[in-house]
Amino acid sequence: MKATAALLLALTVAVGGAGGCGADTPVDEPVVFGSARPAGTKLPITAPAGTVVPAESWPSACQFLTDGEITALLPQATDIERAPHKVKVIQLATKAPTAAEGSCTFSFWLKGATIEDARSRVEVSIAALADPDIVTRAYTNQLSRDRERSDRPRVEDHGDRFGPQACYSWLQATFYLVCRQGPLIFEVTGTGFGTFAGVPTALAAKSEHWRDKVQAPVAQLVASKVP
Repeated sequence: MKATAALLLALTVAVGGAGGCGADTPVDEPVVFGSARPAGTKLPITAPAGTVVPAESWPSACQFLTDGEITALLPQATDIERAPHKVKVIQLATKAPTAAEGSCTFSFWLKGATIEDARSRVEVSIAALADPDIVTRAYTNQLSRDRERSDRPRVEDHGDRFGPQACYSWLQATFYLVCRQGPLIFEVTGTGFGTFAGVPTALAAKSEHWRDKVQAPVAQLVASKVP
């Protein structure tokens, strides 16, 4: 199932400090987490029965999140930027084409919670676009394989509780979230800086909080874009 090159972003959570750009802005606020509020737009994400959509026909991953959806999820987010990345397909097709914007990094400043230099981010990557039956089989097989891998500790099957039809995550210092919705398999990763109120300072605890409060709602927003 794994259909992207190594484009995943490590999720590292740190406490904001003083100094650097934006030093005149107080950084003593905890990170504020909102909720997923889908904009209601749909993207051209479909696949004819029995087919795999060529990567060059995939939509831009930078269309998955609007500025409004990001600020609803993280109210302190400002100065939002998008950076598309190429994704090379390595499975589910006989060739290895490239999706020009198959992955996108959404970066932003959590004003009041960090210094301006400490830009938090979320990355959404398309892993596959195919007939939903093909996607379901590929996703299930990949989940089984990841459970057997020694470099995929803490594989956790979340079912549909995050919003998409199915999601699972695994931990390698930080969490990686893999989901499927209809003809789409996608991954959500990211980096969150700042203080998380009421969350233990251990990296694993902060990573899990970021997964549940940011990555999971982002997965819900992505799924909402599938017709």
